[in-house]
Amino acid sequence: MASAAPVTKPYNPKELYKLYKLYEPYELNSMQFKETDTVELKRIYNETIEKELVAFLNTQGGILYIGVEDDGSVVGVDNLDETMVRISETISTKILPNPQEFIELGTKYINGKYVVEISIKKGNSLYYIKKYSDDDGDSAVT
Repeated sequence: MASAAPVTKPYNPKELYKLYKLYEPYELNSMQFKETDTVELKRIYNETIEKELVAFLNTQGGILYIGVEDDGSVVGVDNLDETMVRISETISTKILPNPQEFIELGTKYINGKYVVEISIKKGNSLYYIKKYSDDDGDSAVT
């Protein structure tokens, strides 16, 4: 008898975020940031982040830093709690198939400012952005 495929349990972004709160960041006096093929720097959280996550999942993986200018200077994240929740919601609701096992969220505290670090491993599927869902539950993709 063939075994059934494992069922992945959907997770609540607010519960996931509680796990991140367990890890208190340590103070770094300095850290140099530079964009490369596998490192992306973002000043603030915006809608392009979901595209970056999908791109890294579908290629070799990478690291995304939020709170860092393109030139590598640290500006920090204004509202860390809100940013972490938005990222968690993006991971759980806007990317298909669910990529949570390939993405890790963390923070760095540098010169009195928080920087969000998102580490993305290469996924094992073809990932895409879920744009919207109609009344039947069917999704449109980009």
